[in-house]
Amino acid sequence: MQIAFWAATILLTFAILLAIQMRMITSMALKRAAAAHLNEPADSKTAYAAVLEAAGGGRESDGAAYLLDNQSSAISYLRLARKAVAYLLPALLAVLIAGKLILKVF
Repeated sequence: MQIAFWAATILLTFAILLAIQMRMITSMALKRAAAAHLNEPADSKTAYAAVLEAAGGGRESDGAAYLLDNQSSAISYLRLARKAVAYLLPALLAVLIAGKLILKVF
């Protein structure tokens, strides 16, 4: 049982780290695309706000509308990474708690 516990823990940790990396890289690329469209520097707060708005589904700003129209697959990857982190982190905590309380691994 300990091998299954550690395998599940390692796989969930890897999946969480991969989702976090995917989220960071995708959001940086989207921020650069929005900044280029808005003719602003890449570290602009307006471009960052456009990425947040587009990931949330809003279309009010010009940058968010541009991202949703031209970068829809990247936006869907960003949404998937958000969901993965939101669902995998509690799963990892549940596996760790089960290992501690039920399997007496620690």
